[in-house]
Amino acid sequence: MPLFNWPYTNLHNLNLDWIIKKIKNVETAESNTAASEEAAAGSAASAAESEANAAESETNAAASATAAGNYYNNIRENVST
Repeated sequence: MPLFNWPYTNLHNLNLDWIIKKIKNVETAESNTAASEEAAAGSAASAAESEANAAESETNAAASATAAGNYYNNIRENVST
């Protein structure tokens, strides 16, 4: 019967169970959206931190290579003299 598919089965009585259920569904969807937005923000911050760490690692590697090259050149100069 099609009348039972509608939220108001009796036009002079509100179907409060249906209204409460719909409100809870909206609240749940809203909280899930907020949680996923927070997770996305956390992922973006982690990505930025990882990128900064990678840049720092490259800088440290370049400095180490320069220091090793200088050390090798000093040894070579001392051996040849």
